[in-house]
Amino acid sequence: MKCPKGTAAVERKLLVLNTLILVLLLVANPRFASLVSEAASLEANAPDLFSPVQRLVGKATPDFALPDLKGRVWRLSDLRARKLVAIQFASTSCHCGQLALLDLDMLQSSLGKRGLQALAIGFEASPLRPPVEFIREMKLVVPFLNDQGMKTAAAYGIRWPPCVIVVDRMGIIRWARDVFGGDGDVFRQTQAAVERLIAADEAWGQNSAYSRLYASGKPTAITGVIKGKQQVAPLAGMSPGVALTLSADSGAHRVHLGPAWYVEGQPFRIIPKDVVTVTGVTVRLGGKPVILAREIRRGKQVVTFRDARGRPKWAESRTGGS
Repeated sequence: MKCPKGTAAVERKLLVLNTLILVLLLVANPRFASLVSEAASLEANAPDLFSPVQRLVGKATPDFALPDLKGRVWRLSDLRARKLVAIQFASTSCHCGQLALLDLDMLQSSLGKRGLQALAIGFEASPLRPPVEFIREMKLVVPFLNDQGMKTAAAYGIRWPPCVIVVDRMGIIRWARDVFGGDGDVFRQTQAAVERLIAADEAWGQNSAYSRLYASGKPTAITGVIKGKQQVAPLAGMSPGVALTLSADSGAHRVHLGPAWYVEGQPFRIIPKDVVTVTGVTVRLGGKPVILAREIRRGKQVVTFRDARGRPKWAESRTGGS
């Protein structure tokens, strides 16, 4: 969705005008140049006051538990265990903020069944246009959460709404953009980014090319010493997974466990030098033998990654996708 016609052209003209004014001030007043230098220094020492939201990419997300307009509490850590989460720090106090919220609602409607949960976190209470009035009028499906005192926005370092971030199932921000005025380009870019992240998760699904390898593998059971743990993407386009290097009497073996978000969520802690028994199948990936683990056992501790037929356990915790 776009802002009213002519908005972009007006913004470009204002940018040119402001640039010309700045140049004239710099030429006419040496003191002004000094002030600009001081402002640049302030920006370097306090980047959060000036930075675009893109700087959040790659950072871990603070957890939150916020109520929606019906009183239901939404906790981020519960959601991302099952879904990709798109969060918009939203405002309904202006037309452009309303357009951005409608875009978020469209994103939820189009990708919700594939494993996305979109959330709107109110950045401000607008006496001119109360969120509940706008949401009821537009019949929005996306939950609108009440951030009392804007504490969650502060925890994320959000200064200006609207903006959108996308959180993966490890709790890491993978996409972040300012959404100035319901910009259609930003909406399309965000949708494309979400679709890429969903596809990377779906590549671990029960019917994916990777999971189908299990049926053709050679049954394997091996005991050895853990020499290391690595993050891997078994096939192109997959989200990160966890692999072990296992040293046994028969030599060194590469063992694939599962997607990182699932493996790291298990109570079983992988510790180098531990002796473990791995049961699964051996397949060839990239021309090299790899063990796809069905279960891993350490003493009386057992973690199951696939059932007896090789169906991935992590697929059971997904909502949407294959």
